[in-house]
Amino acid sequence: MKYDIYINGTIGGWGTSADYVRYRLNDFKNKRCDVAICSLGGYVTDGLEIYQMFKDHGDIHAHFIGMSASAATFLAMGCKEVDMSSDALILIHNASNYVLEWGSFNKEQIDALVGKLGKTRKDLETIDDVIANIYAKRNGKSVDDVKEKMKVAAWINAKDALDFGLVDSVISDAAKDEGAQNAYFNAMQPTNEQLKELGLPPLPSQEENPTADEGILQKVARMLGISTDRSQSINLATQPKNSMLKIFGLVAAVLAVDGFNLNEKDNIELTQDQLKTLEDNLKDLNDKLKAKDEEIQNLKKSDTKDQADKIADLEKQLKAAQDSIKQKDEQIENLKKSAAPEDETETIVINDAKPLASFL
Repeated sequence: MKYDIYINGTIGGWGTSADYVRYRLNDFKNKRCDVAICSLGGYVTDGLEIYQMFKDHGDIHAHFIGMSASAATFLAMGCKEVDMSSDALILIHNASNYVLEWGSFNKEQIDALVGKLGKTRKDLETIDDVIANIYAKRNGKSVDDVKEKMKVAAWINAKDALDFGLVDSVISDAAKDEGAQNAYFNAMQPTNEQLKELGLPPLPSQEENPTADEGILQKVARMLGISTDRSQSINLATQPKNSMLKIFGLVAAVLAVDGFNLNEKDNIELTQDQLKTLEDNLKDLNDKLKAKDEEIQNLKKSDTKDQADKIADLEKQLKAAQDSIKQKDEQIENLKKSAAPEDETETIVINDAKPLASFL
């Protein structure tokens, strides 16, 4: 099927903004427009604006493919028709807001923060009421029924979405386009770790157990937070800066680059070719160490003074290489230990700057 507009990535910000959708809709005045949706949501403000634009247009047909959640689902409720791929998933849930303020407070300051937090909670309750009413207008259910569904915050398959009235029809495998468009969106399906970062529940059937036979690259990548599956990224937010700068310097030297670009989530992304380069260098280092060790063993079989000197020199080189590897192992262990557990957080966070900031 041919789609006229794609809504993917974050709703708002650097993703699919309301301004972008408005610009694209200018090409579809007084005619049908088909919109493909595959997004984990984003900003409530942009979501509500896109919802109203679709509703005002009157002839928008939405198609859920891949995985969609939050603002990406309620904006589709403004469309004339909504269908869903039989192997797609959607999620509706209560709104949330970032908490950004932390520190050490006396009782008066805590009272003031609690007051701000109470206002933020009331704002979120109002947002939930608005979103629940949007869903209820679409499916004919009571607002209370919709709120219960939002409170559960569980992934909904196509059949359940149809039964709950969130979509008008389900597109079977036989009726779907098997071309590049669907392949593109299927490749965008996130891992459970990415879902957790967005505050979304994990997929019902997805498991993230590292395999016992993973190679050198996979082990090092897993310890550094580099995914070798889809994202190929290092998460800066969870690593101590000094240690990470040293590691990034080593990685940059191996890859012969001056630095790295950050994406919108402050992640550094590596290409498959770059990952292959890292793997080749690690393998080359191991091969050289093995060759040095074999050379030492062969020299030890001889009694000449020259060979003895060579043995001593090679042993020094081998020890220096082993010390270097040990140092990097310690850096990796420190990185793993430095991430503070979520349950040890001693912060109170308030954000009263934008009450409609997010719907993640």
